[in-house]
Amino acid sequence: MINIISKGSISLKVQDFVYEISVRNNTKENISIIVEDQIPISSNTDIEITLADKGGATTDTEKGKLNWDVNLKPNETKKIRFGYQMKAAKDKSLKILTINYKKKIFISLFILYL
Repeated sequence: MINIISKGSISLKVQDFVYEISVRNNTKENISIIVEDQIPISSNTDIEITLADKGGATTDTEKGKLNWDVNLKPNETKKIRFGYQMKAAKDKSLKILTINYKKKIFISLFILYL
């Protein structure tokens, strides 16, 4: 959903993104894994991206990286949920591309059209 908010004379498009990652231990032993993901980083001052919910992750805000240390018992499944918010000037055309990579990993790219 895209919302429009106004700050004085400036109107912004605001869009929230929420993702859920499921990890499952299919072995007969306890395992510990590190799950990594990343939120987009904008070098364009017309696009502001903020981490809204880090879902318990440790973060590297400069690189947008999220890391979770996950311990799983045999046959256990855990879900990790995180989200971010994107703001851009209302008068800018912003296209969001999602690329399906290796069937289950999704990468979002933001392209700003002036």
